[in-house]
Amino acid sequence: MFPGSHLLKGEVLKNQGQTEAALAEYRKELEISDDPKLKRTATVGVAVTCRELGQDDCAEDALQSLIEADPSDATAHAQLIDTYTRLGKIEEAQRALEQAPAEIRNDPIVHFNLGATAWQQGETDTAARAFARTVELDPKMVEAQRLLGYCKIGQGAFAEAIQALEKYLEFAPGAADAAEIEALLESLKEQAAGQN
Repeated sequence: MFPGSHLLKGEVLKNQGQTEAALAEYRKELEISDDPKLKRTATVGVAVTCRELGQDDCAEDALQSLIEADPSDATAHAQLIDTYTRLGKIEEAQRALEQAPAEIRNDPIVHFNLGATAWQQGETDTAARAFARTVELDPKMVEAQRLLGYCKIGQGAFAEAIQALEKYLEFAPGAADAAEIEALLESLKEQAAGQN
């Protein structure tokens, strides 16, 4: 078989909807190929196909392999962080984010997704940090402003909650929950006054 033949066969099988067979071909290419470009393409094929099959450990290993081969591979870093975030592995996602290239570390969506997962898991402090970084990078991400406000309420930081929720209303004045947020702000202002 010529170099890249298993890779080509994998692509054909994948296009035919034979995902498991395609994955096997990508793995065969990895076993026999000496060409770094072919190995990288086959590794990407493994990572993507494993994700599609819900084989997260396999995808994680392939993405780690891509990052080891090229630490500047922003796509591999983003996919690895996304995999960890989707699986609820917050600490792993944070570590991966710290090691990622600047374009990923400065992507507000990456931080927002991390914050949303932490919020769903009840990790308020982690969520607050992620949402704070999100709005630092993009103040107009209104959902991050709203969730940051709720995180700050949970932390008892009413002044910071007020600031985030007011920003939310500033950037989303016609939001469906605007009246609810305005009422919440009134209550928070009373509580913040009591803290002083």
